[in-house]
Amino acid sequence: MRRIRIISIPQGEAPEWVRKAWIGLEIPIIKEEPQGAQSSEVLSGKFCTRGGYWVQRDMALNLLGRENPEALYWWLRHYRQKEDDPWADRLLLFDTNCCEVIE
Repeated sequence: MRRIRIISIPQGEAPEWVRKAWIGLEIPIIKEEPQGAQSSEVLSGKFCTRGGYWVQRDMALNLLGRENPEALYWWLRHYRQKEDDPWADRLLLFDTNCCEVIE
């Protein structure tokens, strides 16, 4: 299964220290959308469009928590789910600029 390795700070509304905590993690890719996908921001819930890689949210957060429990705690306290979006609580989108694909 193809994975992404986070190599730079991902885009988003989380504080920089939380976004930096993703660097170095390797996460299996669920779906690639290099031309752009609609996603919602973590704090405001506003929709944005960016190219990137979808990963399974629970797996990604589990990996984050192993490396940086404080960053995981921030996510668990602030992650905003859109109730009308059945996938909002299952997937996270990492922008293409912060990732490298590992075969």
